[in-house]
Amino acid sequence: MTSVSADIVVRRLEAADWPVLKAARLAALTDAPEAFASTLEHELDYTDEQWQEWLASTAATFGAFRTGEERGPPAARIAGMAAARVRPRPDQPGEHTEWRLMSVWLSPDLRGTGIAARLVDAMREQARRSGAGLISLWVTDANERARAFYIRLGFEPTGRHQLMPEQPDLWETELAQPLN
Repeated sequence: MTSVSADIVVRRLEAADWPVLKAARLAALTDAPEAFASTLEHELDYTDEQWQEWLASTAATFGAFRTGEERGPPAARIAGMAAARVRPRPDQPGEHTEWRLMSVWLSPDLRGTGIAARLVDAMREQARRSGAGLISLWVTDANERARAFYIRLGFEPTGRHQLMPEQPDLWETELAQPLN
């Protein structure tokens, strides 16, 4: 685990990294279509400008990169990603902001190595620095591995459940963690 994890660099994506985001997102939708509230077919039609806007609309997006492959094509370089959007808290207007993890994915060959936790940790730290009081996410009930992963990281069920927007036969559960 340590050697693989050490060969990965986690950093925040910048505007020029939109091709890397595109590669990671399409890989994620191909690998785990049931885990996301969008579809590969939908996002394959995105223009370059839409990918740029996707990245710009996030509070933060972090990428996990395989070291030594920084100059390769985006699909070869990116090993994982985590993205979040800011969501105002209606129950505490103006005081606490909630960050919503909306896309976390790690290449299947790197799962179980601790890299996904590094991505989520980077996001939590960025959210804390921004003054957020809470970080939350939705996870499909069928994705037991992801649910167990988030619970190990300290996320707890909020009691909220909903049908996935793009896949109305799948239920998802909200998990959250205070950022004190």
